[in-house]
Order: sequence, then C-alpha cells, then structure tokens
Amino acid sequence: MLSKTVLALALGAASAMSNDEYKDQFDNFKIEYGRTYASPEEESYRFEVFKANLVIAAERNAEDTAEHGVTRFSDLTPAEFKSS
Repeated sequence: MLSKTVLALALGAASAMSNDEYKDQFDNFKIEYGRTYASPEEESYRFEVFKANLVIAAERNAEDTAEHGVTRFSDLTPAEFKSS
C-alpha cells in the first residue's frame, strides 16, 4: 500500500484543485469504471490514492508532451498496478 507519507508529499507537491473538485472527479471515476469499495475506510483510502495519482499526472503533463489523466487504474498504487 502507498504510505501515508508518500500520499501527503504527492498531494502537497502540486495541489491545484480543491478537495471538492477532486471529489467530483472521483465520483465520476467510480461511476465510469463501476468502482465500489468494501468499506468507507477503503473508499477514503482509494480517494487519497486517486488524488495523489492526479497530482502526479498533472506534474507529468507539465514535463512532457504525453497526456496523463484519469484511467481505470487511477485508484491503484504503483505497486498494485504492477502486480495486476
């Protein structure tokens, strides 16, 4: 699992959107990809992972010409993505 320290650093690095904007995107993500979570705690954790991944995508968009954004993997940590 992505550590809370890594999540905090990623979110603090380039948080251009408000929490409400992240929540709207997360809600849309869950609808589009049919995501449901076993508990409110898991959903909260996945929301934090989702936000961290969006921050990383925004940073990468600023660095190169590729387009990074929301995908069906946006609620997975890098380790979870690699193992799937």
